[in-house]
Amino acid sequence: MALQRRKLKVAVGLPEAATLVEELRNFEVRITQAANAVYNARVGAHDDLVLAAALALWGATHQVDNAVQMNYRGTRDVQPYGARRTY
Repeated sequence: MALQRRKLKVAVGLPEAATLVEELRNFEVRITQAANAVYNARVGAHDDLVLAAALALWGATHQVDNAVQMNYRGTRDVQPYGARRTY
């Protein structure tokens, strides 16, 4: 969707640009019998950069009120998104 709407452009100078473009070409959606969409790379291909780009794009376009994070003690903290931590 982001590529179709021109929300995501791959910079030519990006060190892994060719790899990302190849992963995007090998990325596909499959509809299950239960009518769920399953997104994956084709068999034998990778999708690491595609998923990293998708998460970055989602994070850049969605407002998050609270984020659950693990602190250095290994316990969960719920902090307002973007709040500075003091340890």
